[in-house]
Amino acid sequence: MTHYIFRNAKDEIHVQNAVRGYLGQHHIHDSKSYFEWVREIPDDQIREMHTPCDCGREHGTYTAWPVKEGDGDE
Repeated sequence: MTHYIFRNAKDEIHVQNAVRGYLGQHHIHDSKSYFEWVREIPDDQIREMHTPCDCGREHGTYTAWPVKEGDGDE
């Protein structure tokens, strides 16, 4: 799984997950919750994006797209 990180203004950090090209959960953190979450994620699964996310959602919300069982890791 890959976690794409987008840093927005107002202390928002957006995370878009993907597995083998399929979108997974999109969740939004503040800096405190992000650093608690990212401690558990291996460095090779993090991809820092150098653009803000324009989804329009706010901290504490998420969207989950279906990921097929057995897709495996990238």
